[in-house]
Amino acid sequence: MLYKVKYYTLSRCADGSIGNIKQYSDVWYTEVCIANILQVLEAIVKSKKNDKYVPVVTNIEMIDGHL
Repeated sequence: MLYKVKYYTLSRCADGSIGNIKQYSDVWYTEVCIANILQVLEAIVKSKKNDKYVPVVTNIEMIDGHL
């Protein structure tokens, strides 16, 4: 199964709390099991952005095809 995941990020403040202003939006295509999408996306955003952002998924759509 191929999924199209739409998400935006919120900033992680220095004290560990989560901000309330949207930082950026993106789309991610994945074949990860739907039950694991959020955990994998969090790990990807953390590794790319030095743990400064927290992803918020807005839509997961199953699409035809594969990566």
